[in-house]
Amino acid sequence: MISMISHGLSACAGEGDRYSSGEVIESQRVYWSDVAPIFTAECAGCHDDPPKLGAPQTLKTYDEVTPWVERIAVRSLQIKDMPPGGLRGEGAARLLQLWIDQGAPRGEVEPIAGEEMSAGDDELLGPTWDSTVFELFEIYCNTCHANPPTGGAPFPLKTFEQVTPYIDRFYERVIIRKDMPPGGITDDEDLELLRLWLDAGGPQ
Repeated sequence: MISMISHGLSACAGEGDRYSSGEVIESQRVYWSDVAPIFTAECAGCHDDPPKLGAPQTLKTYDEVTPWVERIAVRSLQIKDMPPGGLRGEGAARLLQLWIDQGAPRGEVEPIAGEEMSAGDDELLGPTWDSTVFELFEIYCNTCHANPPTGGAPFPLKTFEQVTPYIDRFYERVIIRKDMPPGGITDDEDLELLRLWLDAGGPQ
């Protein structure tokens, strides 16, 4: 179900621990934290703050990069003349392509350094397992994915630790194919809440 394409990620410094095995998972959600090391290694030499060597803009943060995503796709992935000589490593190009194809998502939002979170900030950061998502699993999954499992379910889904190994499978079966739970989740608000959680990488 999940196709894996091996690439030489080691050719691109700072690719991130997530892909240290040298494999890019095509169905994996890719976030800014995954591609930021590419911009640091490949772009920041010129697109620094302030820019150097004639570079027209800074490309160091998510907010600085996203206005230029379409141009980056053309220059780095199609024409392949930026950075000069092209991206070092096929894995970097594939990871960047996946991120752009998925809409260049930011992913999990972290508080700005030096700022304290207020009591209501959890809602602004999106759903988490502890705040709301565990209730969805109780409603839609745990009739069968209990502990021990019943009804032929292969594993329990009662705790965060039991759920996280299957994040990719949930996205495929619940959001895309909508065949799990049997008949799919028919409540649009619950489905959207789960989608947001999965898009953010399944935060606890």
